[in-house]
Amino acid sequence: METNLLESYNITKPLDAGILVDLILLDLAKAFDRVPRRRLRTKLLSVGLNQTTVNWLLCFLTKRTQRVRLFGSDGQKIYSKPLDIISGVLQGTVLGPTLFLIYINDLVTRVSNNITLFADDSKLFGSAHSASLQADLDHINEWAEEWLLSFNISKCCVLHFGPKSKNVVYSMWDLDKRTRIDLQIHN
Repeated sequence: METNLLESYNITKPLDAGILVDLILLDLAKAFDRVPRRRLRTKLLSVGLNQTTVNWLLCFLTKRTQRVRLFGSDGQKIYSKPLDIISGVLQGTVLGPTLFLIYINDLVTRVSNNITLFADDSKLFGSAHSASLQADLDHINEWAEEWLLSFNISKCCVLHFGPKSKNVVYSMWDLDKRTRIDLQIHN
């Protein structure tokens, strides 16, 4: 987390040079739950893990169930029927977030501007009013569609930095709704 925060300090360099900056905050929707395991296998092999290690990691994720526990009015525990977990990585483990980061790490290769990743949140920033930020958003959308993830557009927003900043409108393709949506602007 500290590295992500320190890297965000890079926004001040262009501002000090008088360049306006747009920062786009992105949130992957239900990201940990949606990681498809077959595609995770591909990513694990692509980072150089051998087949035995990959099989062991995927075995860790398989044959897992989840259920909901509630407390009745008398304080008695009530459990739902267990359901198989068929996709995703486990958030409450040390290994789960690491597997997720391996899954999304190549996202950074799709953009030309600065991008930082922290779990399911990303920060994309660059010179304001440049077509390259919108192009990067389009490339990020293509990556998400290819790897079966989507963004929670209602949680994505744009921050404009600098004097006399014009409100440039950026948009993303909402893969779940199959429509293009403008991102919220915060000044």
